[in-house]
Amino acid sequence: MTTIKIIIVISIFTLIGCEQTELKSSFIDNINKGDTLTLSARFADCGEWGGHIEKIQITKVDNKLDAIFYKDTVSCETDPNLTRKKTIEISEPLSIAYKNCIVKYIDSLLVRSNRNIRSIGGNSSNIYELISKDKTYRYLDFEQDWQGFTEMRNEIFTEYKANR
Repeated sequence: MTTIKIIIVISIFTLIGCEQTELKSSFIDNINKGDTLTLSARFADCGEWGGHIEKIQITKVDNKLDAIFYKDTVSCETDPNLTRKKTIEISEPLSIAYKNCIVKYIDSLLVRSNRNIRSIGGNSSNIYELISKDKTYRYLDFEQDWQGFTEMRNEIFTEYKANR
């Protein structure tokens, strides 16, 4: 019985430790005061003419990282100019768990953007971008089936997820 208790205690500490182990990313770790790392998604709500845009901006404020979520809306049917209206702005301090979520998203986006260079698509796609001070990476999701940005957004901005 004692052996089982020891195994359970070790397992619990291992799980807690893994969850709080901070993943490294040069994109996030090299953000200085005044810099912004932008993760954006343009969804093809209006087909080849685009659609609404969501973005997460990561900035450094007082030596702490903040993530700010923006979402706009467009009306495909009633507004041929696709006038954008900002509908949501939410700010969250970037905890280790949230940072890890973003690092995993960035890793997945980079793999997809590298594959994307060699593929040919159509006119209508969701577009995901990572914009750093040095470079922009872009993934065109022609199948519109990747949920990476949406999953990351819902993980970090639970207020948004709860009010949908």
